[in-house]
Amino acid sequence: MKQQHSYKKVFGLIGWLLLGALSSGKAQTVLQQHLQTLLQNHQSIKVIENQQLAAQQQVGRVGYLPDPEVGLGIFALPIETRLGAQRFRFSVSQALPWRGTLRQQKVIAQKQARVIATRLPVLQSQLVWQFKKAYYPVYMLKQDSLLYAKYLEILSVYQKLTRQKYETGKASMVDVIRVRTETRQINTQLQLLSLQRQKFTEILKGLLFQQNDKTIPIDDSLSSPQPPLINTPGVFADSASGGNPQFSVWESQAQWLESKHRLTQLKNKPAFKVGLDYINVSARTEVDIPQNGRDALMARIGLKIPLNQKSYKAERQQIRIQQEELKLKASVLKNNLRSRFQQLRKGYALTLTQLKLYKEQIVDLQEAIRIQTTTFASSGKGFEEILRFQQQILKYELAKNKMLLEQFMIKAEMEMLLGKTQ
Repeated sequence: MKQQHSYKKVFGLIGWLLLGALSSGKAQTVLQQHLQTLLQNHQSIKVIENQQLAAQQQVGRVGYLPDPEVGLGIFALPIETRLGAQRFRFSVSQALPWRGTLRQQKVIAQKQARVIATRLPVLQSQLVWQFKKAYYPVYMLKQDSLLYAKYLEILSVYQKLTRQKYETGKASMVDVIRVRTETRQINTQLQLLSLQRQKFTEILKGLLFQQNDKTIPIDDSLSSPQPPLINTPGVFADSASGGNPQFSVWESQAQWLESKHRLTQLKNKPAFKVGLDYINVSARTEVDIPQNGRDALMARIGLKIPLNQKSYKAERQQIRIQQEELKLKASVLKNNLRSRFQQLRKGYALTLTQLKLYKEQIVDLQEAIRIQTTTFASSGKGFEEILRFQQQILKYELAKNKMLLEQFMIKAEMEMLLGKTQ
């Protein structure tokens, strides 16, 4: 009866292995919480937000007339006139740029602020991608550890069975030693997995700005990874062109450059300057004449003529070259997105084929274990085959986890290409 109970326990643990380390989860709650914390607290995001606030302040600083100029001149050697000597001159003047220049300066500042704002989604997408690249390996290492732990339980049962068979003379001491050495090796693997998890955990802590020894919670299970639009290449290309935030950055930069081009055209127009001078005149004492000592007022108008046409022309050509560069960048990115999607799509198809193979292999090995376990129970022979089959099941389960990790990474990269941050 005791042996029958042990056999049942073995089959129960093997059945757990057959189900795999990944169970379907309805929500990625822990991961989503980490991503929310990441996007709220990461210092790089705060830097861009401050830059955006500064750019908005710049909008309020432009689009106004230049400050008026005020001057005071005192005649050290007064100039004698018919009405008296000029004692001092007080002047005020105001520069007047060409119509539309001030408005265009404000438009440029607004579009510059827009360029900075469009950089935020790019940074958020990259941060999420970096976080997932470290999170998914930690998650899968956790699943591998569970596999090894359950395998140790199976080995513990095997150890009891082989010792019982050895004590009754139906098995050799070699079977007991095999279980012992296999147990030692699995314990070492668990230690190595723990060290690997620590490496990725430090990356997660760095992204979350956690400097203490507080552990990073990891999901117990995640939904099976299904990359977005994996079976619709055309839709993916259109969605990436509209969703990838880098296109928005370049589009806003192109609009900003177009506004700068318009401003250079306005700078090429004349600018005006108007002013008024007040001249104080002292009265003459030696004669009595009409309007003796009358002060003078003089209105002035100036014209600034842009003679250096080569400078403005070179500036406009520079802007056109920069606009063309942005168009080329967008074209290159679109082509790279199509190419990368096809690579990811084929990689995902490969993982599906391999997962199918591993599941079928595990089913056959499980059947072989059941047959061989019955033989071992009756004769005490064939334990080496049982252990070898069990090792192969563990190998295929670990290989399944590796393929699932590959699927998670494919999904994360495709979401990054589409500009998703969850």
